[in-house]
Amino acid sequence: MVDSIILIENFENEKKINDIMKKFPNSKFFSLNYQTHKYLEKLNVDHFIGDRYLEKNDMDSADQNAVNLTQSWYDHNELKSFLIYKQTNLGHFLELDLLRYFIDIFKTIKIIQNIISKENPKNIIALTSINNFIKELTISKKINFSDIEAENLKKLHYDRINIKFNLKSLPISFNISRRKFQTIKHISEIFIYRIFNFYSKPSNSESILLLDFNPTIYENLLVELSKSNKNILLLNQRRPAIWNSKSLRIVKNSKAKILDLTYYSRFLKTSELEQAKNSLIKLQTMWKNENVLEEIFSIENISFWNSIKKSFIETCNRRFEESINRIMLLEKLFENNNIINILEWAETGQEEKEVLSVAKRMQINSIMLQHAMYSTAKIWDKFGRFLARFSYPLISDQQAVWGDLTEKYAISHGNHPSKIFKTGSPRHDPFFNHKSTKSDSGLVLLATTGASGIFTQGSTTDLFIKFDTFVREVYEVMKKFPDKKLIVKPHPQSDFINNVTELIKSIDPNIPIIYDTNLPELISKCDAVISFNTSTILLESIIMNKPAIDLQIEDWANENEITKMNAIYSIDKISEIEDGLRKVLYDPNVKNELEKNSKKFIDKFLVNHGTASKHVSNLLTSE
Repeated sequence: MVDSIILIENFENEKKINDIMKKFPNSKFFSLNYQTHKYLEKLNVDHFIGDRYLEKNDMDSADQNAVNLTQSWYDHNELKSFLIYKQTNLGHFLELDLLRYFIDIFKTIKIIQNIISKENPKNIIALTSINNFIKELTISKKINFSDIEAENLKKLHYDRINIKFNLKSLPISFNISRRKFQTIKHISEIFIYRIFNFYSKPSNSESILLLDFNPTIYENLLVELSKSNKNILLLNQRRPAIWNSKSLRIVKNSKAKILDLTYYSRFLKTSELEQAKNSLIKLQTMWKNENVLEEIFSIENISFWNSIKKSFIETCNRRFEESINRIMLLEKLFENNNIINILEWAETGQEEKEVLSVAKRMQINSIMLQHAMYSTAKIWDKFGRFLARFSYPLISDQQAVWGDLTEKYAISHGNHPSKIFKTGSPRHDPFFNHKSTKSDSGLVLLATTGASGIFTQGSTTDLFIKFDTFVREVYEVMKKFPDKKLIVKPHPQSDFINNVTELIKSIDPNIPIIYDTNLPELISKCDAVISFNTSTILLESIIMNKPAIDLQIEDWANENEITKMNAIYSIDKISEIEDGLRKVLYDPNVKNELEKNSKKFIDKFLVNHGTASKHVSNLLTSE
């Protein structure tokens, strides 16, 4: 039995922490996540890592509780009537965001329960976002509780936007709120798009709508579509379609026009605006059902509703208002344009779900294009509904997949064969068509796709520590090869947990960090590519006949077909990194074997090498 324990989650106030240490000198500190562990480590505060108290069944339970709650709370009999707008439940649009939110909550709750069970403390001092829940827990267990307001309300993952770019050779990475980003995006778009006459006006001509496509990645597809007699419309609701000179050139040289949803507000009737206003008022009434909400948001008969109430209501109100406004505008967009096909690649996002919801009501066909080398490991199956990984029947009317393996996997998980088209990958046409020259640069690219960070096993403190350790070891090993030079390209994913830029700078500020680049050109200059957990960049490497090294920091990575076919060199122990890198970089027999295996994998995984854009264009534009 310990006298007192201190639970800390995302609390960064050095003075208060020092005061607590003085007030409770013999207490045990527990960090509840990786960020807090790193902060306490920085302050040299001795502490225990909370999620080391989790067993595998605890992690599975946290994931399943989160999955169940994410897809059920908004369908509760006492709530769903408040949430229906234009025949759709607004809560359905938030599933992707809320999955991570609830997994984090259930994981934290289980950590705390296990710590209390093992330590049996007399006193608990809590600096967390779920202090109210902890208080209820201590009452039932007759433990003294001290509530220190942490002022760190839980937010949804996509309520922040991570911005990355290179200022000449200087890598810049920072976070900005979703609302502020959208304001800046809208103002900049008005300025740029009007100057270059990019805005689309209503048209009766047949049109193809692309949702949130990056022109620099899908240039070949835009070129092929521009050869058709269809209008090409870009609707980029999250990231702007144009943000640099290359994207500007691509859009300018194509027939593509950019949609501004706010333009369609002029078509809204007073009665429609009044209906939307009434729906928002009705939503406010829903939150008065305190007893129902306390029952829904609970675990083992203890409610955590009061812990999340403020942030959850504020977030939902804001997001529901966004959805209602966009649904009205999308209806007007579809009424005033002859859109025959919608192409998207992330159908579980809030914005995509809104578009698909309206499109289905208006009988407009939708196609989801596979955009990544998804994991086929069993652990991902339960999250298929939220991540569009083909392990669950999809929302879109049709699916365009990269090749035989994805088609087979999708059909085995309930997707209908008649809806699936093997087109290949348009984003990889430039890799197949790139004319590389012999290079003796000695460059080795480290592409830092980190821990998956979705489910509980993929977001533990030890896993993030493991990622950091693997990165540091790669750096130390590379110093032993004087003819090679390490360069780093961080993954586009957000730096909310593992800030790779900070990590690399702390290891060696002279390591080049590249955000903005022509990826085929960069890979062609490298002797090898290193990444994590069968990231898609490993596929891009072997397409260009470059040996690829996979650092498998999560167990599920070895279940993927690219690993089982030995198309990449897999390393899952830190002690094997030096030997593995040495073999791949210098042993011709290893290189030849990898090349032979990778060609077999590419033929099974991808069809229409270098011509996929043409096949997707034909699918979209054929009469």
